Amino acid sequence: MMSGGESSNPPSHDGRAYRDVRPRRRQRGYRAPRCLDCRLPEAGCICDYRPTLDVRARFWLVVHELETDKPTNTGRLIGECIPGTRASVWETRERPEGFAAFVERERLTPYLVFPDDHEKRAERAVELHPDMSRSDALRQGEDRVPLFVLLDGTWAQVRRMARKAEWLAECPVVALRSDAISRYGLRHTTTEHGLCTAEVAAALLDGIGEHEAAELFSTYFRLFDLQYRRLRAGGAKWDDDDPEGEALKERLRLANRT
Repeated sequence: MMSGGESSNPPSHDGRAYRDVRPRRRQRGYRAPRCLDCRLPEAGCICDYRPTLDVRARFWLVVHELETDKPTNTGRLIGECIPGTRASVWETRERPEGFAAFVERERLTPYLVFPDDHEKRAERAVELHPDMSRSDALRQGEDRVPLFVLLDGTWAQVRRMARKAEWLAECPVVALRSDAISRYGLRHTTTEHGLCTAEVAAALLDGIGEHEAAELFSTYFRLFDLQYRRLRAGGAKWDDDDPEGEALKERLRLANRT
């Protein structure tokens, strides 16, 4: 089991993973009443279209404290859609409270998700593939589910977190390689192929063979991005003649009825 103490900052423990990750500062856009889940202004809430994805994977998001006040953060969408997701605010060096117990109770194998751009991490890199949980079972004599540990922040913050987190030093690293260009229009990255947190989660699901779940989660993320940009531009609700938004909503409606 991984070494190091556990922080005193408790994680959230239900499907609404980010609801208990309270902002350390006053939220941006706080004057507009916001949905507690999708964090969009209430007039533009998209929660009625939210899919519930039953996948053979778990996620634990370690959130930089400066991300907790940003309604544009996409990590919370993972907790909204994937049951069992955990989220905790970053504490230097110490692993989140309850992490080790969660891993053992749920029979999980933790993987740090991070590009293998550092020599020490590259030595621990493993390939993402559909049979990774079954291959873990062969090694350990039991069936264990992958737990993807996502560091949620800007690229500069994430690199610093990965370097300082001693409790992650023994984790195998999923070196997510993607030639995809981020479709996230609300925030920008300094890296050419830098995906936002939600896009990383979708790529992980696709990589382990959860193709339909990856597609539905990507659709919900695109709906979030589109609605947020519309509201930011001064709109209040969807227009009846908005073909892109209607297509996304219809895809999610169909999935939620099955």
